[in-house]
Amino acid sequence: MNKELEVFPVNIQNLYRLEGILPFAIYVRLINGQIQRVLGPKAKLDASLVDDYIMKGLKEFYVLESDRHALLTTLDQQVVKKQSERPIDLPTLKGLVDELSTQTLKEVYATGNMTPAHLEQSKHVVETYVALSLEQAGNLPVFLELAKSKGFYLRHSMMTAIFSILLARTIFGEARDTLTQAGLAGLLHDVGMARLPEQIFEFDKSLSHSQMQVLTQHPALGVDIVKNLSNIPQDVVDAILQHHEAWDGSGYPSGLRGADINHLARIVAVADYFGSMITQWGNHMALTPQLAGLMLDRNTQLDPQLVMAFKTLLNLG
Repeated sequence: MNKELEVFPVNIQNLYRLEGILPFAIYVRLINGQIQRVLGPKAKLDASLVDDYIMKGLKEFYVLESDRHALLTTLDQQVVKKQSERPIDLPTLKGLVDELSTQTLKEVYATGNMTPAHLEQSKHVVETYVALSLEQAGNLPVFLELAKSKGFYLRHSMMTAIFSILLARTIFGEARDTLTQAGLAGLLHDVGMARLPEQIFEFDKSLSHSQMQVLTQHPALGVDIVKNLSNIPQDVVDAILQHHEAWDGSGYPSGLRGADINHLARIVAVADYFGSMITQWGNHMALTPQLAGLMLDRNTQLDPQLVMAFKTLLNLG
């Protein structure tokens, strides 16, 4: 790899889904490890070129780190365009949304900061989830497929967003603004993790008391990341801060209880817990949705009415 090139990978299949002229160059990694440019900026993507590299077993193209913003902007434009088309081309939209959400969250987690552009991209990801929730209500496999991503926190953030939207739809109906806020709260609930030390994420090790104290700082750190974004709804900010408050008053950071906890935070808490239970991370083995539903019943930290609604929604008994 050329040391002077700082690049990041992009799923090669998703390049099929980018239409028109690309405002960035595309690279491949050669057998010797070097990065070589195969398509310059302002060139139209040739599908036969992609086909050729796929036939050779290539799974990823690379984009210069300096072109990350251009890629995110292009993905964002394509997602907005595909959202408006009917019928929805689910495989194409899923691929674009997966790449957009993954690259956006990766950048936020890497820098520990969130820009207005990141917020706008996150909203478009969530709006896609909302649209699909209205068209695919009750189709759990579709939403689990949507949430697939590399890395626990990326996958968990997307899963929490999706389950938050589905639960909010059950409680509040089909008001898109409310569903979008619920999804955005779910997507960004753990954004404060971006500012925690790396040792916290060594899932194969038990955290010490002092490390647990550090971990409990992530809701406040999340608010610090988003608080200066003028277009973020206050309920979303409150949900980020309060998603670890508990119905029985045993949560953090403020020990709020019951209905004193923001309504979106209570929704995100259910989605967060269920998503964690059905996902493998560290030494935790993924539970079946049915077993995770039983665990929901036993969790006194969650709003019992929301738990009941969520279990009914997903037919968990």
